[in-house]
Amino acid sequence: MTPPSNNNSGCNVKYHLALEDRNDFLKFHEKLVRLLNKDDSEELAKMIHYPLNHFSKKNLLIKNTKDFVKNYALIFNEKIKNVILNQDRNTFFCQSAGVMYGQGEVWVNNFNSEKKLKIITIHYP
Repeated sequence: MTPPSNNNSGCNVKYHLALEDRNDFLKFHEKLVRLLNKDDSEELAKMIHYPLNHFSKKNLLIKNTKDFVKNYALIFNEKIKNVILNQDRNTFFCQSAGVMYGQGEVWVNNFNSEKKLKIITIHYP
């Protein structure tokens, strides 16, 4: 059973991510958008949980920051960037795996030792 929403999006961040405030996720989202617009791979690398789960035609093993920066253009291709940049900040979908961008192309959660929001999965369209 899906818990009740605490906003219009159907995404209850307190239930799904144990966040006290939806604005904590929105700050993550806004930072992600800002860094993507600048193609700042060094800072974006800090927003990734390693190893990065990815599903694509190319078999890339992104196990650390160095791998991420080296393969940034392949990881955040135009389609993936557009999914994130075009995501309506009021219509995120959540489930037990975390928060979804688009139709499941990108997943974010804070289920790591740092308890920080991180991108955990990228599904290439």
